[in-house]
Parts: sequence; structure tokens; C-alpha cells
Amino acid sequence: MPRVVAASIIALTGCGAGSQTVSTPRTPVVSSLANAPASAPTTTSTTSTTSTTSTTSTTSTTNAPDCAHFATTIKTNKPTYYRGQVIVITVTRTNLGPTCIGSPTDNCGGEATAADAAGQLVWDSGAGPDAPFDAYSCPAAIVPTPRVVYPARSSESLAIDWDQDRCTFEPSAPMILPNPECPQTPVPAGVYSITVNGIYQASGTVSVTILG
Repeated sequence: MPRVVAASIIALTGCGAGSQTVSTPRTPVVSSLANAPASAPTTTSTTSTTSTTSTTSTTSTTNAPDCAHFATTIKTNKPTYYRGQVIVITVTRTNLGPTCIGSPTDNCGGEATAADAAGQLVWDSGAGPDAPFDAYSCPAAIVPTPRVVYPARSSESLAIDWDQDRCTFEPSAPMILPNPECPQTPVPAGVYSITVNGIYQASGTVSVTILG
């Protein structure tokens, strides 16, 4: 089953956050570009986003401008895995510009999926034995999202774990419990495409190899 952990905001000390430039859960772990593993894969998906928030901030007395230089990266903790090893997918959003004010992203509805070399979906981070269909919905905004200060080169990350198990949503009604599309059996060795959609308003795909 996927495990998703809370996101965090951390300050980066160097320029490494902007060096990965390739076109660009439910339990996360917190990780960051500043502490990325030495064996991090070379395959990285990158998406740049632009803030559209207004300048009517009441969060603090700072005169910082609105955020307009976010970049989002998608990566796995390594490119190749042995059977049984947990695959960690990390999505990181970094402020490449100066200190600014922006609205945090709650990542409502964001997910990660995995497909085999034939394009067959084998895993969805939202599915589970007791989750035969995607019933998750984002609550309607009742009050404005509070705005926060993002220091220059700071980042926030969200990580999703895949245990190399087979688990997807049921394709159609009637829904059956436990979910027959989530046997949680190991997927076979091969190359898998992992796609992230809707996390930090980004989407992208990276590939991993599972050895037999």
C-alpha cells in the first residue's frame, strides 16, 4: 500500500535545486533536493509554474513580491531496484527566485501511477484493497488560503512509496470488496513508467527498472 507523509518547507544552501532540467499519495515521507541520495537517478522530470495570486497579502509585514519562479522536479531515489525494495517517488517544488509571498499547495487529488512496458497500469497510489474506486474528492474552499513567505531557494517536498505491488482501481461498477484489482502481489521484473499528476500543480514521468 502507498504511504504518504506530510510536506515540509526547508531552505537550500546551494544552487543544486535548479540543476535538474528535464521536461516535465496515499502515505508521504519528507525529502529535499539538498539531501538527495548520492545514487539519485539521472532521469528527472521538471515543470516550471507561475504564481497567479494577487498582491492583497495580509500574512506579514514583509514587502516581498508575489512568487513567480517555482520549479518542480519529479524523481525516484534510484533508477534500478531489486525485488522487494521500496521505490520512493519524490516531488519537490523550489523557489528559484528571491524571497516571495505565495499560497501553499495542498496537493488535493494528486497521485502517482505506474505502468509496465506495454502501457498497462499496474499501480495507483490511491487504490487499495478497501478502495475499489477513486472516491477521494477535494473539499470546496470556504475561506481564502493563507499566504506564506517562501525564502529564496527554499523547497518543499512530498514523497510517495511504491512497494512494487500490483494495485489499481476497479475499471467499472459494480464495485467489489475487497478490491480484486488490488491483489498486492509483486509485479514482474521489467521497466516501469511512473507518472505523477497534480502534485504541486505538476505532471511528469520517470522510468525505473526492477531486476528479477
